[in-house]
Amino acid sequence: MAAGSPTDTVSDAVPGEPRSSAPSELGLRQWLTLLDNLTEGLVIADADGRLVSMNRAALDLLGFEDLADARRHISEFTQIFRLYALDGRELALEEWPLARALRGERFVDFELIVHRTDCREGWIANCGGAAVRGPDGQVQFAMHTLRNVTEQRRAQQAQREHAGQLRRLLDSLNVFVGLLSTDGVVLEANQTLLDAMGYRKEDVVGRLLYASPWWRHSPDLDRLREAVQTAAGGARQTVEACAVLPRGQRIIEFHVAPLFDAQGRVTNIVASGIDLTERKALETQLREQADALARADRRKNEFLAMLAHELRNPLTPVQNAAELLHLHADGLDDQLRWATEVIGRQGRHLVRLVDDLLDVARITQGRIRLKVERADLAELVNAALETVAPLIHEAQHRLEVEPPRERLMVDADPARISQVFANLLHNAAKYTAPGGHLHVKLEREGDCAVVSVRDDGQGIAPDILPHIFDLFAQEERALDRSQGGLGLGLTLVRRLVEKHGGSVSAQSSGPGCGSEFRVRLPLAEGTHAPVAKARPALVATVSGKRVLVVEDNADVAESLAVLLETMGHRVRVAADGEQALQVAEEFRPQVVLLDVGLPGMDGYEVARRLRAAHPDRRMVCAALTGYNASGAAREAAVDRHLLKPPRLEDLQQVLAAYDAGAPET
Repeated sequence: MAAGSPTDTVSDAVPGEPRSSAPSELGLRQWLTLLDNLTEGLVIADADGRLVSMNRAALDLLGFEDLADARRHISEFTQIFRLYALDGRELALEEWPLARALRGERFVDFELIVHRTDCREGWIANCGGAAVRGPDGQVQFAMHTLRNVTEQRRAQQAQREHAGQLRRLLDSLNVFVGLLSTDGVVLEANQTLLDAMGYRKEDVVGRLLYASPWWRHSPDLDRLREAVQTAAGGARQTVEACAVLPRGQRIIEFHVAPLFDAQGRVTNIVASGIDLTERKALETQLREQADALARADRRKNEFLAMLAHELRNPLTPVQNAAELLHLHADGLDDQLRWATEVIGRQGRHLVRLVDDLLDVARITQGRIRLKVERADLAELVNAALETVAPLIHEAQHRLEVEPPRERLMVDADPARISQVFANLLHNAAKYTAPGGHLHVKLEREGDCAVVSVRDDGQGIAPDILPHIFDLFAQEERALDRSQGGLGLGLTLVRRLVEKHGGSVSAQSSGPGCGSEFRVRLPLAEGTHAPVAKARPALVATVSGKRVLVVEDNADVAESLAVLLETMGHRVRVAADGEQALQVAEEFRPQVVLLDVGLPGMDGYEVARRLRAAHPDRRMVCAALTGYNASGAAREAAVDRHLLKPPRLEDLQQVLAAYDAGAPET
């Protein structure tokens, strides 16, 4: 046969074997041919250590052309091969697989690195060996197998590295991760979980999750067991459970999810968890802080409302005295007339500040109610212009009003919308130098009416502009705060406009460039504008009335009485409710001015008793208070509501209401 054929390898390796065609010998040669065709290499040496045979697989693995090339003594192989242990240590000849087999050792899965001196790369061989002994027990032949397992070992190493990376990744996560069997036995747990729970891996792995130290005494154990059973059934679930740890109870958000095989069967359960204890504590702290802030804000609003109310009491006699002086101004010298004007002007300024305080408090508390009616927007702007006209005239501003091309009807509270434009015009006049220019424009944009108030005054700095409508926000226009104010006006503007379903915006190119405020209000549906309800006209003179003033503040009562007497009315004063009822029996008042906050019996109760005692007597009752009108005022049989300090024209309207024949409701 040709050299290198299968029968020239293993079949030629039987020493002294004559060539014969006997059936028994033919069977032997078939057996040797079978070995020669194995994919696993086979090496055979005689007792002296000389190689006598290799199958084809061994020749290929070791890099020999044929058996003749490979036949040599084992010691000669050291010139061709270097063998190394897997840790890189070079093996001595006596450690080689064939040498071990020659010593009679029997072994399997002995792995080493084979490196031919004429090749750059080695490969990993998996070897097994044994000796063939003769009748006398002596080794006659030694053989060993070998196969190349390099790719398998590389794959295994890559898998181990991948598993190691995955393990390190899971251990580095700030999340508890575990692998469970479908019946809840813990198979794996990451280091984060073990560290957090304060246990070793052997304390956990192999145990039922429910028997784990941190869940065993948990009050939520049943919920946890139900979640695992749900995951074993193929569904995800998340529960919050309390874990009992050596360092105390912890709140854990526990997630369970099933793992499926290729057939869709649940094989394992992934469990993960996040410690929510600190987050829950922080949430509780934030809620408590929010509640505390809300309480503080509520107390602040209540304080502002009370402050506004209390400020009205001292303001009332001041304003009454100013009005009294004004009535007699013709008889005063120039200096006293100037003092009278200063008192009146600054008193009105104080009233405006108090009104702003009260309005802000009521809006922030959600207690302001709009009295909405169909109104012509131009009339509301004109009303605001009339309010601010003295300030504009005093500063000698040039005012330009650009009316709309069509009638702009809105559904609004006329008093509140006029207040909006009065505040904007007041600001424009206040922050524009004398002789400056103010421009008011009314126009329609789509379904909205737009009113712009523009000035060429001090302007607004870019860093202030985004916060210009915030509560108490006020640009530092001057170190001496010569313009005054509390920074409430624009806050009121925005909130009142928003309550009407509109919006307000501010524009300015910066300091010295003036500013523009634009108010957008939705136009009323339809074009028909009903005639507004008639209001009582201001009466310059009213015939003398019998007026009962019920007020516990002596200065307020006396100043109001003097003012009314100067106007030609007969006045009696009562300091409380009981005294008022007694005086009314004899005095028979036609008009009663009642302080709401009387000691003992409040003003509303006094009004009810007066009505009940004299049901057939016509009498106008007006409430005096530091707060705005409320529903309770009307229910208490009070016909009118006057804010302290009452304006002279308001007093005239109340007195005129008696002559009108019926009290205004």
